[in-house]
Amino acid sequence: MSGLRSFLFSFQTKLVLSMTGVIVIAILISGAVFVARDRHNSKERALERVAAISPVVYEEAIGAIRRQDSEDDFYQTLDAIARQRDVRILLVTSDANVLHDSEGKIDGAQLSVPEPGPRDYARGFTSWGSDDESPEGGLVFLVTSSSRSFEGIRISQGDVQPFRIVLAVRSDTIADAWRSVLPSL
Repeated sequence: MSGLRSFLFSFQTKLVLSMTGVIVIAILISGAVFVARDRHNSKERALERVAAISPVVYEEAIGAIRRQDSEDDFYQTLDAIARQRDVRILLVTSDANVLHDSEGKIDGAQLSVPEPGPRDYARGFTSWGSDDESPEGGLVFLVTSSSRSFEGIRISQGDVQPFRIVLAVRSDTIADAWRSVLPSL
C-alpha cells in the first residue's frame, strides 16, 4: 500500500498529470478558436446554399409566366418549389407588399427589400434578418443581387403587379449552421 501511495504522490506522477492537463486545455482552447473562426464562414455557406436555389426558382417562375398560368397555378408552382427546396418563397411588389407567401403567413404584409451594397454585389445576394418592422420574426430574407423585378402577374382584381422574388428561411437554420463544424473537432 505504501508503494502505491508513494507512486501516486511522486514528483513524476504530478508532472505527468499536470502535463496531461495542459494538453487537454490546449486542445479545448484550439477547438474553441477553430469553431469561433469558422462560425462566420459556416453561416455564409448556409446563405450561399439558399442563394444557389434562386436560379431554379426564377426559371420556374419565368416558365410559369411565359405559359401564362393562372394566378392560382402560378402560386401552386411556387409553393411546390418551396416545399421541394425547403425554402420559403415570397413575391414582393414594388410597393413592398407581400403578394404571395408560400407558407401563406404574411400575405398582404409589408416587406421592404433593401438596396444591395458593394459587398452584396460581390457575393451575389443581399440578405437581412427580420426586425421589429418585419411581418414575421425569426426569418432571414435573401434576394439575389442580379434579380430584377418581373414585369408582373395579373392578380385577381385585374391589375398587373410587378414583383420580386424573395427567399426566406428560419434564422435558426442559418444560426445553427456553425454546429456542423463541431464534429470535425
